[in-house]
Amino acid sequence: MIEIRGTEHFACDIDRVHAALADLEQVAAALPGLTRIERNDGDTLACRVRPGLSFLSGSLRTTITRREEAGQGALRYGIDSRGIGAGAVANAHIRCLPDGDGRGRVEWQVQVEELSGLLKPVGASLIEAAMGKVATATWEGLHIRLGA
Repeated sequence: MIEIRGTEHFACDIDRVHAALADLEQVAAALPGLTRIERNDGDTLACRVRPGLSFLSGSLRTTITRREEAGQGALRYGIDSRGIGAGAVANAHIRCLPDGDGRGRVEWQVQVEELSGLLKPVGASLIEAAMGKVATATWEGLHIRLGA
């Protein structure tokens, strides 16, 4: 299984961070390469993303599904991305925690459950690096959106 994890520190109240992460439209807007949102029913969001990765060109139809929360301050998402000849299924787990002085901290991890098509033979280290690049850009986008 391929997994990445990290911690993000925010200069704003953790409730504000949690609210932004629970709003799938805000999450999608922070994604690098977002070209359009196709559907958002509150718990499931379908969008098109151009990931800008050298080994994966074209557009991906990405569906993000918010799953039941796993406790106070915790969020879970299912992520399914499909393109021409390639696909990936991942799960994300996020914990929003206070970090003192009105600041918030997010501990997160993403696990790839399935790779298909052209992504299947790609090495784990390349997939991890690509996931890290997307995660970094997404967190930067969220920091900008929150001004924190």
